[in-house]
Amino acid sequence: MKKEPTQGRARATVEAVVTAAAQLLAERGYASLTTNHIAERAGVSIGSIYQYFPGKEAIIARLFEQTVDEILGEFAQGLLALPPHEGKARHAYAAGVLYDTIDRRAALVRAMQYEVPFLRDLPIIGEMRQRLLALATQIYAANISPRAFARPDVAAFLLTAMLQAAILESILMPVPGIGRTEVVETLAEIIGRILGPLAG
Repeated sequence: MKKEPTQGRARATVEAVVTAAAQLLAERGYASLTTNHIAERAGVSIGSIYQYFPGKEAIIARLFEQTVDEILGEFAQGLLALPPHEGKARHAYAAGVLYDTIDRRAALVRAMQYEVPFLRDLPIIGEMRQRLLALATQIYAANISPRAFARPDVAAFLLTAMLQAAILESILMPVPGIGRTEVVETLAEIIGRILGPLAG
């Protein structure tokens, strides 16, 4: 971004631009997306866009940062407040939180994952990994018996990463006959077999 908006009207403009970019990226894909399309959808002038963003790459980078914040926030909200279910029901709830958080943004995440060429070079990727590790460690400490692993922080991160990868694959490249129910129930079974009973 060229500059951060400080006043309410400016913040509303930037928010409208990023929201429009999210909608159009999900609908059209990255290659056919232009700043003119974004300006038209956002209801702002092209000059307003270039006041804050040098081009569409910067808009998509801002959108990606915002999407990461939203996804990690929803992971934290859902997984750090697991309901008082027992056994498989509790594991299924956790898997469902991960699945639904991604599934709500399936078209947008698909475009980001497969079409935007520069996302993996953004600093937010490294930050996202660190935040995911911190979150996974919190979840482990709050919900998993300490007996399970010698390095619970690493185990929690790897389990979360494996779950996230499995869910991304099942949503973005679905296999006939394997939908949300099958994915969530089977992941709950896998979690149970790896971790045993959850603490608390």
